[in-house]
Amino acid sequence: MKTYLASDLFELKVSGNFPLDCEFIAKEPIPQDLESSGVYMMFYKQELVYVGLADLQPAIVRFQLQLSTITLRGKQIHFNSNCQNQVVQSVNLVKDFAFPILNANAPGVEVSVNRVYFAERNWAVLKSMNQATLKDFVFVWFPKNNCDNISPVENRDSWIIALNPSCNG
Repeated sequence: MKTYLASDLFELKVSGNFPLDCEFIAKEPIPQDLESSGVYMMFYKQELVYVGLADLQPAIVRFQLQLSTITLRGKQIHFNSNCQNQVVQSVNLVKDFAFPILNANAPGVEVSVNRVYFAERNWAVLKSMNQATLKDFVFVWFPKNNCDNISPVENRDSWIIALNPSCNG
């Protein structure tokens, strides 16, 4: 098991039209242990928000995707109709996410309603996202070679059931 602050792994680049204006750029060198497959947990201010699996993509790519969608700030995120409706009904988010923004973003990684709920609860901080904000996100990495007796998929699924992270599902 290894723990990483998002601020140690990524440089935040903010450019373009708010709120979909953030890129999480991996810092070099990328830790070698993130090259293997495994299971990870993502925390925000000590709250478990996501349990994920990195097996088809490198862990660093998975971490980037989670930061983009969970914060609702990534440039390449997509809102399905359920998420669009949830944003429009949100007191905190609707001010910053005009319907054309929700409709016009490029095809990319789709957010979920649970991620919209999370962003809504934390929007006061997330809307002013900067490099310091990344220190509040922590990834705990379990490479496959540390859990050989159980497959990463089984670990991930059992951890989601047992831990009930707020952004899974």
